[in-house]
Amino acid sequence: MSLSDEWTVVDRRSKRRVKVPSKCHLENSLPIKDESFVFSDLKREFEKVEKAKCELGANGYSKSCFDALVEALRQLKKSFPIHELICYGLGSISNSYTSRIQYAMLLLLKDKIQSLMVTPLSCHSYDPAFCNLDRAIMKEHGIEVIASNEEGKRKVDDLTRKLSIFYMIHCDKLLYENLLSHNSDEGHGQLVIIGNSFNSMVERAIGNDVKNNFKRIHDAVDSLKVKEITFPLWSRDSTVFNDTCIHYFPSNDPS
Repeated sequence: MSLSDEWTVVDRRSKRRVKVPSKCHLENSLPIKDESFVFSDLKREFEKVEKAKCELGANGYSKSCFDALVEALRQLKKSFPIHELICYGLGSISNSYTSRIQYAMLLLLKDKIQSLMVTPLSCHSYDPAFCNLDRAIMKEHGIEVIASNEEGKRKVDDLTRKLSIFYMIHCDKLLYENLLSHNSDEGHGQLVIIGNSFNSMVERAIGNDVKNNFKRIHDAVDSLKVKEITFPLWSRDSTVFNDTCIHYFPSNDPS
């Protein structure tokens, strides 16, 4: 398949714990202790996520987002496979419309990337807002919930030179700063960050806030180390992905 191919507070009415019927394909989604939801809750949320994926796929929107990612990889002179896909700060899928749409986009990107790889794509996510229902949804979609709050302090694999994609829509500046701080300048070349525009952070800063408190972000922008490709706005709700860019760090090596 070529890179340009088209692609397209739950109301808990019952507190009774139930087991998912064995004939249901979602039965393995409920290993979580103390779940406070029933199968009908899980089924309903799956339907909402599938609807969101269809909405994002309409009129080629999700394809335009993936094309933007491919362009960043082309500029980096990189291709697949991707080492890992990490999601921070998503919010509760089952309690937030915006989070559900952003999660649906994560799934579309994940599925498209996986279709271009032979080995399984490692995908992890964390947000302290995740409830047990959210975790069950992600488990079924093959996304592992990170056990503890990394605060963005994840070091990328700069030995194999494989890329790590970080999906961080509308995260706090501190998470981006921590990610950059815990990786060397060479390691930044293995990073692709889908999140709030670093350039906008610097331009909109009051006084020297970014320069003094988020030095790695400021340095990346000031020294022109980071490049940005604007993530397309979604016409149905421009706030879901507003101010989002795909960030990448080109090597100075002309080869």
